[in-house]
Formats: sequence, C-alpha cells, structure tokens
Amino acid sequence: MVIGMHIHFMVNGIGLGHAHRSLPIMRELARRNEVSASGFGPALNEIRDSVGCKCDELPPIGDIIKGGDEIDVKMSIWENIKKLRPMAIKRISDVLSGVRPDAVVVDGYVLGVYAAKMHGARVANIANCTKLWYVFPKTHSIIESGSDVFSRMVVDLSDKVIVPDLPPPFTVSRDNIAYFGARHKFHYVGPTALIKGGRKKDSVLVSRGGSGVHNSGFDDVPDMLERQGFETVYTDGKMERREVERLIASSRFAVLHGGHTSMMSCISASTPVIGIPLGDYTERVNNSKGIEAQGLGAGLDESWLSEQALEIATGTVLSRRVRENVGIFANAAHKGQGHIKAARIIESLGE
Repeated sequence: MVIGMHIHFMVNGIGLGHAHRSLPIMRELARRNEVSASGFGPALNEIRDSVGCKCDELPPIGDIIKGGDEIDVKMSIWENIKKLRPMAIKRISDVLSGVRPDAVVVDGYVLGVYAAKMHGARVANIANCTKLWYVFPKTHSIIESGSDVFSRMVVDLSDKVIVPDLPPPFTVSRDNIAYFGARHKFHYVGPTALIKGGRKKDSVLVSRGGSGVHNSGFDDVPDMLERQGFETVYTDGKMERREVERLIASSRFAVLHGGHTSMMSCISASTPVIGIPLGDYTERVNNSKGIEAQGLGAGLDESWLSEQALEIATGTVLSRRVRENVGIFANAAHKGQGHIKAARIIESLGE
C-alpha cells in the first residue's frame, strides 16, 4: 500500500447522496494522503465545508427531466447530450490536468472514469448501480443496447468498483448491479455514511431527497401518517446533514424516496424504511424492493399510494421481525466500517 498519494474525487452533484457517502472515505484518506475534489451544485459546497480540500467545479451532467409524475426519457437523454459540448469535456480534462492525481475516485460522475484514463490515472468507481438504463423504464431496444455498451465500458475502464452496500446475498441494491464479466473488480464494503442508532421516539422522518425527482403523492405522506397518530418531520433535502442524522437515529422508521445513501444510513442506525420511489425510476424501485426482500422495511408502488397501503406498510416496519433484521444489519454495518475498507481499496491503486 502506498501512503502519501494524491487522490482526486469526482462527485455527482444531483442531490447530496453521492457526496454524503464519499465524504467519510475522503476524511479517512486525508489522514494519510493528499485529497482534492471536483463536482457541482450543493454537493461541491458540502465537500468543501466538510473536508476543506481543494475543490474544482465540473460541468453539471446527469440531470433527470420529469414530465408530470413520470421521467421524460427522451428529454433527459437529449439535455445531457447537449451538455457534452467540447468546452465541457475540455473543462473536465483541465481539472485533472491541474491536480495531476495518482488515483481518481468517481462517485456518480461517470465521465470522470473516461477522463481519468485519458490522463493515465488509475480509477476507483463508487457505484450502487452499474447499468445505465436501470435509471429509466424500458423504452426502446436501441437505447437499452447503447446504454449497455456505455455501462460495460465504464466497468471495463474502472480498476476497482466499490459498492457501498452489504455483500451478497444481503445486498439491498443487488438488482441494480451488473458485472459485465468483471466480477473480480467489485468490492462490497457496506454502508460508508454510518449513523449510530439512538433511542427511538414516536416521530417519523419523511424525506423526499434533494434531487427533486419524486412523485407528487409523496407530499401527502406526512398528513397520512399524522392521521395514524405519528408525529412527522418532513425534509426536502435542504436540512443540515447533522440534523438529518439525528432524526434518522431517533425516528421509529423513515419514509424515503428510494435513494440508496439515505436507505443505507437508516439501516446503519437500526431504523426501518418505507420506500416510495417514482414508479419509472427503476434504480430506486429496485432499492425499495431490496429493502423489502431483506426484511428491512416495505416498498410501496407510488401509483397505488393510499391510506390503507401506507397503514399496512407502517405495520410491517414496526413488526418485531423487521426490527430484529434491521438490528442485525446495523451491527454488521458498524463492524464492517465501510469507509475504512473503501479507503484501503483506493490506496491499493498505488501499489
């Protein structure tokens, strides 16, 4: 293992999930190495404030465009293609030229994998979803085939793929992982954004995340829960991370939009989850199905969201079986220390 490397993180700024799971790894690496970062949006500010390292701005890529309560696939693809103009690609290259890292860590900013390889750097790819079209519903065979080619190339170019989830068969995001014949590159380190569970109160955290990609019916959930007798705290992703962690630790359960980082943080705090993802956001739907399959909570179909369905889901997450399962997973997560495992894997790129 080489100590004293220069390690550069390239982080997706759509929402804060990518930043929050990378930050503990960055802090661990900064104890022995020089760490710098690039990204965009609020995520970049979060990294700058939390780690205090050199930060550069990247072109924002990865937008998901909604039409009503559905993802507009054609517009999403078109808007992101428009952003791949020569000046944007040059900007990505200039960032790496300016810092000249020994290794690059990419979390959700997949163009960083290509840029790093162009600069001769080794790459660790942090991902809980390795198949691009899992983000969208099945639309057209040409789109699916093209995205599969792109996804395969990302895995092929990555020297290591770090999955911030528990190992198979206990992986929540297992339906989002495709190996593309390179299973040896994948390392399941467990949750990296660990939260120590506290004494549970009667309050419930309802979080729609900060990406803005959620169904309109989600906004009715707090009222539904309060009619069941629960006190709720509702956040749209703008609440300070420290306060969110406090609420996750103390809530009886959490209702989430299906984002992977939020789900794994809840698991680490022994807090059961009800997932209500946007119906055609396949990656989040699969996360919610994974939560249910592992006995850690319940997943609801947003198109059939009702008082009765939510009441059944509430009874499920408060059951003894779910509470015991979440406790087992939380113990495994804290013993595993995923951020430390991930840091060691990244440092091994220098060997």
